[in-house]
Amino acid sequence: MTIVPLQGGPAMVTNLMGNQIGSALDGLGVFIQHHRAGRVRVLAVSGARRVSQLPDVPTLAESGFPTMTAGSAYALYAPAGTPDAQINRWNQAMHRVLANADVRSRLQNIAYEPLPGSTPAEVNALRDCMTEFWAPLVKASGYKGE
Repeated sequence: MTIVPLQGGPAMVTNLMGNQIGSALDGLGVFIQHHRAGRVRVLAVSGARRVSQLPDVPTLAESGFPTMTAGSAYALYAPAGTPDAQINRWNQAMHRVLANADVRSRLQNIAYEPLPGSTPAEVNALRDCMTEFWAPLVKASGYKGE
């Protein structure tokens, strides 16, 4: 594969639908509406399990790539040194928001799986796991950042 830097997900999808690129890799939310409309085809998901929004789409592991299991996540972060009491208040507020059926439905419609009830420690553990997975790949690629 050749890495083609593009200006974000919409440009990538436009190039994919226009056959300027042959494949693309990004968060499922970038592709799901286009997949549902038949404009692109999601071949596999990179998580450890299939996603509820596309239950017929296999994981990469199921597709013959057992070591290619990775995911992504969005989380609310605060500056270092933020008091635990404040972090806990924000965490409780996020639990209330993510427990709202309309919010959950909207997030799931764009291929996000809300995790109400997660703790700051669980979010940190997930971040550390993702860093452990991606760091060697980034290093091997020679990417230096900008």
